[in-house]
Amino acid sequence: MIKQLDKRLSWLLAMALVSALWSTTALAELRAFFDRPTVYEGDRLTLTIEVEGNQRPGEPELSVLDDAFDVLGISTGSQISIVNGRRSDKLTWQISLMPKITGKIEVPPIQVGTRQTSPLTLTVSSVPQGAQGGPGDDLYIEVALDTDGDSVMVQQQIPVVVRLYSALPIRGGELTDPRADGAVLERLGEDTQYQTTRNGRNYQVIERRFSLSPERSGKLRIAPVVFKGELLANRGSNAGTTADNDPFDRLFQRPMPGVFGPDPFSMFQRGQPVRAQAQAIELNVKPRPAGFGGKHWLPAEAVAIDDSWAKQVPRLRVGEPVTRTLTITAKGLAGTQIPEIEMPVPEGMRAYPEKIDTESRTDGAALYAVSTQRVTLIPTVGGRVEMPEIPVPWWDTVAEIERIANVPAIALNVEGPVAQDSAGAAAEGRQQELPMTSDSIKPGIAAAADSKANELGQKAQDDATMATESAASAWLSRRGLGVGLLAILLCMTALLLYRRRRLATVANADQPQPPSRSRVNLSKLRDAIYQACVDNDPAAAAKALLAWAQVAWSDAPPTNLAAVSARLLQRQGLAAAQSAEQVTQLERHLYASDADAWNGEALWLALKNGLDQKVARNKPSDEALAPLYPQRL
Repeated sequence: MIKQLDKRLSWLLAMALVSALWSTTALAELRAFFDRPTVYEGDRLTLTIEVEGNQRPGEPELSVLDDAFDVLGISTGSQISIVNGRRSDKLTWQISLMPKITGKIEVPPIQVGTRQTSPLTLTVSSVPQGAQGGPGDDLYIEVALDTDGDSVMVQQQIPVVVRLYSALPIRGGELTDPRADGAVLERLGEDTQYQTTRNGRNYQVIERRFSLSPERSGKLRIAPVVFKGELLANRGSNAGTTADNDPFDRLFQRPMPGVFGPDPFSMFQRGQPVRAQAQAIELNVKPRPAGFGGKHWLPAEAVAIDDSWAKQVPRLRVGEPVTRTLTITAKGLAGTQIPEIEMPVPEGMRAYPEKIDTESRTDGAALYAVSTQRVTLIPTVGGRVEMPEIPVPWWDTVAEIERIANVPAIALNVEGPVAQDSAGAAAEGRQQELPMTSDSIKPGIAAAADSKANELGQKAQDDATMATESAASAWLSRRGLGVGLLAILLCMTALLLYRRRRLATVANADQPQPPSRSRVNLSKLRDAIYQACVDNDPAAAAKALLAWAQVAWSDAPPTNLAAVSARLLQRQGLAAAQSAEQVTQLERHLYASDADAWNGEALWLALKNGLDQKVARNKPSDEALAPLYPQRL
């Protein structure tokens, strides 16, 4: 009995310990702290968030830090430990930060899952003047702006040069980039290295170049650039001379401790921790001038526009696409700052802009923007056409005046049918649509019939003349007989004229009617259009449709899809408008770079009710086009 009681007590004690252990680990402890409470402007610091417990609460919400800090990186880690049979779990986030402002910063609670950290406080102080260094020190930094005065224009590219001077070999370290709230920074090229002398000391110089672009007007403050690292101890006579030729380029390819000087034994030397910081810079950013006449703001040192048609004027034909390319180059701008240039399109042309290609280039000292803009043009009528001048206003940041980069106007000739006025075209169309007669089809047979009739008529006239002369001589002696003969001659003449007309009528009636060109070709062409639409092949559909139109409008056939669409719009009714719209969509798909996927079903459904009306008089009224997808109709 006692043994059973002991067993029960042991189980109860074990369960109590397990419950205590579970409750201890389940109640996760959350805390956040900085690695130090006070930093200098330009210093990096680490914010650590720890959660103790065996349940992961979720990722911390760090957006509350954006106003006062730049988040440079985030690392996570977990730790499990068991001490005296008790397990503990710890999850850690380490956030690398750099303050944007100076003074006292109040950090609000940070949300982690369903819980929050306690609020934090950090003090950011300005660096004392004596700690910034200068010529004569072992290490110092210079930051220079390539601009006149302390005022710049909004969105102007400002060249920034950072130079790190070191009189002793650098064992390792990290150099920060310039930072400015409300500006965009872009690195230009690679680091350059050279040697120089300042205040009688030799320095190894590392130079970096940047381009800074303010996004808004007002005061702009560039935070100090900071270097933190280690210098090798002074090695006597070699210190501060050119003999200390440290390959510092490896330092910035791998900015971490463990990069050594040329001496293989330098790893055994003690490094001296150093810190150098440049002075902060303040600028006045001026807004866009109120009198600037351009639609888009382009502050640059120089702007040039290259027109592909200025070098070689293309040969234009109605219905054939041609591409015009404008290449805009601007010094002191990024590629994304150049907007789309509006190219005026004259009447008689259709335009299909293509996707714009932009890039930013650098020569190591300045930033260059390159924007390549293309448009595909399709002439719809022949004749003389003039591409208008294209003015592009921009702001000269050097002379501080507005300038205009011009693309000159170009006069071109388009080969093909010239556009007519509507009245003339309508009259000509009515004249061309008159039905064909047998005289126009077989002029030789009709001419032969006329020749035979003329021969008979001439014989009758000769006989009548002879009879008349005989009657005239007999009239003197026999008046009564002359009157009778005259009556007979008049009847013969009337009979011959009637016979001539009858011969001509019989000759015309015997001529065979020519076969209809539409009847011969339309069936095959309809099948070609149908098959192209079924296959969703826009190129084949365009080719078959143009061939179909050649037969449908054989009097004045259109030569391109634009002309087919225009011809369809001349008719009234919804079916004609739908057909014209689908033909236009087909043309856009063939020549526009941003066209959607083409579906042949819509074209076929429109054409079978629209384009077929043109030749309805040449086919039976009950003839109908087969549906593209019979099961859907």
